[in-house]
This record gives sequence, structure tokens and C-alpha cells, in this order.
Amino acid sequence: PLFFFQLLNLIKMAPVLNIYKDGYSYLMAVFLNKQSDAGVEIPEFAFGKDNKTPEFLAKFPMGAVPAFEDGDFLLTENAVICQYMATLGKAKFMPKCDKGRAMVNRWVTFAQINIYMGICYDIYPRFLPNVPVLPEPVRKDMYVKYAKTTRAIEKQLEKTKFLVGDEVTVADLYILALFSFFGNGVALKTLIPEDCPKLKAYIEAVRAIPDAAEVFKFEHPEENKPYLEMNKK
Repeated sequence: PLFFFQLLNLIKMAPVLNIYKDGYSYLMAVFLNKQSDAGVEIPEFAFGKDNKTPEFLAKFPMGAVPAFEDGDFLLTENAVICQYMATLGKAKFMPKCDKGRAMVNRWVTFAQINIYMGICYDIYPRFLPNVPVLPEPVRKDMYVKYAKTTRAIEKQLEKTKFLVGDEVTVADLYILALFSFFGNGVALKTLIPEDCPKLKAYIEAVRAIPDAAEVFKFEHPEENKPYLEMNKK
């Protein structure tokens, strides 16, 4: 009987990640869960409904998603959750030294601000009718900033094999997830300028690690051809 209750307690303590499936953070979660073998549960989650229940809001008052819970340990913000999941179980995608972890956080933050924010407001209006198109001057500024972003990564890759040294970290996976997510909407060649050959090779190198190609796919349906002009202006 004691063993049974101990086992039941362990089952109840299984970490849970509440997340909607239509996003790059979901790709990260699936991959890291595969790699870690930590048994994080990723249940079906209806955004706009499940995150508004009294039970959810009692734990996460902002109703933010993704939301990670492991007993009394609660996390929000996808960048933070990804970095934490990269340390679980068998996962080995976070450096052990403080400076290495700081560099990972730097690149994850960089990607979230400069890649995600530099792409989403241009691509989303093309597919989502409720997202307004930004004024042309604003979009042009976004193109300039995005070009600087890709070239900043290219410059780093002239120094190191991956963003934080010779091993793949969650920072590299984060960038791969972003390119995979947006690369299913527009061709990858529009996201990576021709003068960034190291960035292109780098994406393929990260994608070559076990399970990565299965999770981070690049599919470009024929009907998306009208949207291939994004990065040519």
C-alpha cells in the first residue's frame, strides 16, 4: 500500500505544460520534451477558454500561456520555460557555467525581440484577416532591422560554430523554431538573406541533431507563393 501511494504521488507531481499548438514555443516544448525524457505532460489546451477558468487564474492570474507547473513551482513566459525545460532529465542544451547561461539568455532574448517581432507583424496580416497591415514606412523600418538581425547572427557564426560555442544550446533551438514556424508560411530563402551563407548552413546543422528535423519542419505549400516577396523590398 505504501508503494502504491508513493507511486500515486509521483504521478500527481508530473510537470504540466499548458500551451496552444499554433506557435513556435510549442515546437520547442515538443522537442525538449523528447530530448529530456522528463515526462512533461502537454495536454490539449483551448486558448481563450482554458486559460480563463478560475482554477487556471488562481495559479496564473494574468491568464498567460504557455504556463508551466510542477507542483508549487509555476512559470510563465515561453523564453523562460524553454530555458528551464532545456535543463530537465537528459536534456543537455544549457551550459553549466554562469557566463554560458547568460549568453544563452542573451541570444534567446535577441531572437524573441528581433526575429519574432521583426517578422510576425509582416507575415501575420498575410494569413490572419484580423491582424491589421502596418503602414508602409513602419514595414520598411522592420525590413531594415531584420536585415541587421540576420547579419548580426552571421557575424557571430564567423567566430563560433553555434551561438554559444561548439555545442547546440537552447538559443540555437529557439532560432531554429522561429525559422521553422515562419518558414512554413514563407520560403526559408526569404527569411535568410543571400549574403548570410553561414546562417543558412547553421540552421541545417542545428536541424541535423536527433529529433530536430522531425519537429522543426520546413514545408512551403504552393499556395504560399504570393507571400515570397517579404524580404525583397
